[in-house]
Amino acid sequence: MAYFCRKSTFKGIMKLTTPVTWPSSHWKISYRNPIMMMGSCFATEMVSRLQNDGMQVVGSAFGVQYNPLSINQGLSLLWEDKRVQSNELFSHDGLWHHWDFDSDSSQCSPEETCRIMNARLEAGNQALHQADVLVLTWGTNRCYQHHDQVVSNCHKIPAKEFVEHDATLDEIVESTSALFNILFAAKPNLHIILTVSPIRYLKYGMHGSRLSKATLLLAADALQQAFPQRVAYFPAYEILLDELRDYRFYAEDMVHPSKQAVDIIYERFAQCYFDDLTHQQRTEHARLVQARHHIPRNPESPTYQQFAAKLAAEIAAFEQKWNKPF
Repeated sequence: MAYFCRKSTFKGIMKLTTPVTWPSSHWKISYRNPIMMMGSCFATEMVSRLQNDGMQVVGSAFGVQYNPLSINQGLSLLWEDKRVQSNELFSHDGLWHHWDFDSDSSQCSPEETCRIMNARLEAGNQALHQADVLVLTWGTNRCYQHHDQVVSNCHKIPAKEFVEHDATLDEIVESTSALFNILFAAKPNLHIILTVSPIRYLKYGMHGSRLSKATLLLAADALQQAFPQRVAYFPAYEILLDELRDYRFYAEDMVHPSKQAVDIIYERFAQCYFDDLTHQQRTEHARLVQARHHIPRNPESPTYQQFAAKLAAEIAAFEQKWNKPF
């Protein structure tokens, strides 16, 4: 009996994703460059990975901020070196809050709340003035206004006390351009990276969420064209939504990206922006971090004592080689 096989029309290896191609930046980030990141909770994820790589990075003094107008408001406060006054606070559910800060800064007394917030403002002012790179992650164009003031955090105040407003393309570009002009005039070597958070807002509905992201994408593109040598865009949103679109790349809520997805996006960021020396530094740093996290079965054993002594010597050599603390 003869067996016949249909001739295969398949050629090569099947592609299961559509890679988002993005050109490498014409300017690079060095491990020596101070970085400041502000914006949505996706920015917090990126900060932790930069810190794990031994980069000089500082997160937002205000905590998580979602819309561009709130982020601009916060940056202006930092640049102008403003301080919180007790009459700007309000009490709710046993804690004192400020509309520009998230609840991590809220305390039981107005004095302690002001102390913590002003310490963060002081550190943020120094970080912004020292930063060579500013990364802003926009989450949504939807703003919440309380008595005509755009707030960064609603602190679980009833929704009826706020007016929802979708910031327009023109509003975002005008507000952000004015701020960028101030920063660039004072800091001629500053570079700014804009990115749109890939986290979807299901409470808007899928269509509403896409409209919000579209406004942010158009605003980022307009700003990049207005400041072509100083402002760049990184496609975190596109990488997750178009390339890592399988739900295995999402957390259990099916909205936030999984750890694996954020790791992939971060590696793309590093490939795009880090210079060669920084890639070498982060590789050495990662190896030492992994070794330091080793948990011995017997800390008193001669074998572990030798390992600890060798690791201490390698960390000292790393600090001397790269002229930075580990």
